[in-house]
Amino acid sequence: MGHAASRFRRWALAALASVVVLAVVLVAVVLAVFRFGALPLDHGTILGGGRVEAVVEELGPIAIGSYLIALENGGYALVDAGMDSEARAVRSVLRRRGDGARDVRFIFVTHAHGDHMGGIPSFPAAEIYAIEADAKAIRRARSRTVQGLADGDVVKASGTEVEVFALPGHTPGSAAYLVYGVLFLEDSAAAAYDGSVQANWLFSEDSELNEESLAALARRLEGRADDVQQIAFGHQGPVDGLGPLLKWASDRGLR
Repeated sequence: MGHAASRFRRWALAALASVVVLAVVLVAVVLAVFRFGALPLDHGTILGGGRVEAVVEELGPIAIGSYLIALENGGYALVDAGMDSEARAVRSVLRRRGDGARDVRFIFVTHAHGDHMGGIPSFPAAEIYAIEADAKAIRRARSRTVQGLADGDVVKASGTEVEVFALPGHTPGSAAYLVYGVLFLEDSAAAAYDGSVQANWLFSEDSELNEESLAALARRLEGRADDVQQIAFGHQGPVDGLGPLLKWASDRGLR
């Protein structure tokens, strides 16, 4: 009886956590629309010279984006895994391509919030990667092995290089990834309807640190503008080039 009660408590806590995350994301999107006039994120948007596809879960007005990356030597990587524990949107895209969940070989998590790691259980064959500070939280939440990353790491994922940048602030272990010319900032920043970029203060654990991290990344990449063709986000559509991030940093006197 005690064991059953314990299982029920765990289930109830998990359900409550999902409801809380959904409420938080809904508030975040509404506030972002009012403040930024957020750039819409459309399912099926193609990035990275045709090798990256945006996969969007629609929850009312909420767009939750993950990104499916076709790897050089076969298989796929995901940047983030959405909120749906069954990853139905991602698996639908895979079926359209004649592939399945086991073809997802890597998942690179940008931060340990439930709307970005909920789909992990649907990809049992995938290696999970995250900055170590958030990898600990993912291990606890998902009971999966997670490879801890550090700033400056480069992961060879089936012939494709994934460059890692630590972006502490939104969460302690927030990360950006650069793959095929796409810089994945996810929730560390937001894209406005006019194509400008803003630091994302909504639900960031340390907004000031988040701004400092983004500014440091802008300075670091300034001499590599040709390497960044697009910037992708967790809840807004992409912007072209590194320019919008550099302009944000310059306008705030952070470059």
